[in-house]
Parts: sequence; structure tokens; C-alpha cells
Amino acid sequence: MDFLMKTVESYRTACTNLQSQLIENQQALIKVQKELSDCKSEKLESMEKVVKSSVADSVKEEFKSYSSVVSTPQPTAPVICQKALTSVVKSVVEEEDRSRNFLVFGLPEEEEEGLETRIREVLEEVGLKPKLEAQRIGKKKSASVIRPVKVCVSSSLIVSQILRNARNLRGSEKFKTVYISPDRSPEQREARKELVAAMRAQALEEPHKKFYIKEGQIHSADRNT
Repeated sequence: MDFLMKTVESYRTACTNLQSQLIENQQALIKVQKELSDCKSEKLESMEKVVKSSVADSVKEEFKSYSSVVSTPQPTAPVICQKALTSVVKSVVEEEDRSRNFLVFGLPEEEEEGLETRIREVLEEVGLKPKLEAQRIGKKKSASVIRPVKVCVSSSLIVSQILRNARNLRGSEKFKTVYISPDRSPEQREARKELVAAMRAQALEEPHKKFYIKEGQIHSADRNT
């Protein structure tokens, strides 16, 4: 019985000691946490001061730059009037429309002609069969005057292919009097007219050469080559 009592008392003493040690450890932990918290606060305050100082400096520099730009006289931008802008847009649209067109000259007129069918026959001679729309342009003046045909296709690429192959019509028995040209603006037609006149003048001066126009320039070659 005495041994049992002593054992219980020993356990109580050990528990008391453990509780006291645990309390001391908790107090030490609280102290460490407080010191750590104080340290973090100091660092945060220091970082806040640095950030505030940096932001203030950046704002000052940006304000100086802005003030410099505002105070410096800027060149006056050209004023584009609505009429001029409309004219430019209209010109671009017309040029885009013309790039999908071409003209056919020398195709005899008939009373009741299936014009699109006849144009397709012409284009078969140059190796193409595109979808198209066609109409005569200008008013009928006399039976001896053949009005040109304006043809519209789906893209400028098709027009380029047709113009490249148009020389094949020279060897066609049926359409050897027909020729194809781009759909030019009035300014382009006038420039072309002057270029053709200059080419004919050169041909008269140098009959031993053959002349032709390519990419807006007059070219020549010996007739024997």
C-alpha cells in the first residue's frame, strides 16, 4: 500500500514538473513570436518608406516629362477637309473596281447578240473560262462604229491572266481582229494615248525596228530577231 502511494505521489510530482516546463516553454514561444512580430513591423515600415519614396520620385519625373511635352510647341497637323477625303476614298474604290474589269475591242455588234456567250468564246481562245458580266459601253452612233465591251470578272488576278494571254488572239482565225485591254481611268487613257503617239513617231524614224509598250514604257527590238 505504501509503495502504491509513493508511486502515485511520484507521478503527481512528475506531472507538476511537466506542466511547469510546458508553461515556461509557452512563455518562451510567446516572447519569440512577439520579437518576430516587432521585427516584421520594423521591416514593413522600412519597406513602406522606400516604396513611398520611389513612387514619389517616379511621379515627379513623369510630371516633369509631361510638363516638357506640353510646353514644347508641336507641329500643326495638316487639316484634311471632308471633300478631299471623300475624293480620295472614291478614287480608291473606283481603282479597285477597275482592277476587276477589262475591255474588249473589235468584236462586231449584232442585232440580238448573246454578248456574254460571245465573250466566253473569245476567252476560250486565251485559255480561260471565268464567270463574267459583259455590256457594251457608249451610245450606238453608226453601223460602222463598233462599241467596246466592258467585262467584269471576280478578281484582278483573273484579269491579269487574261491580259497576259491576250496575244493568243492574233493566231485566232475567228477573233484575230479582237484585242483586249485593261479598264483604264481617264487619266490613264490620256497617258496611254500620248505613249502610243510617241511609239508611232519612233517607229517612223526607225522602220527597221519593231516597237511595243510594256509596263508603261516603250521598248524596241530589231525586226530580224
